[in-house]
Amino acid sequence: MKETKNPSNIVTEVHEAWILTDKDKVRYGCLFGLVCLDPEVDIMTSPIVSYSHPANAEFVEVITRSGSTYRVVNPDSDFMKQLLTVMDDK
Repeated sequence: MKETKNPSNIVTEVHEAWILTDKDKVRYGCLFGLVCLDPEVDIMTSPIVSYSHPANAEFVEVITRSGSTYRVVNPDSDFMKQLLTVMDDK
């Protein structure tokens, strides 16, 4: 698992990510994906509470309710739509 130190915590890279956007589901707003492109290692997080998308960057960082930080690498347009939906950003 590729991790980089962050002053506040560890950042885990996630690939092929998606977010559950069905408000009727218990895991609404949670991040799902693969850790370091290993099909044997997947991840499901607590709900996303904030995010940042640095200009000219090929990643989005999300912070979950538990305080964990994840770097979503090469997010596609579907992921960005899901993120904006759960964060109520249009």
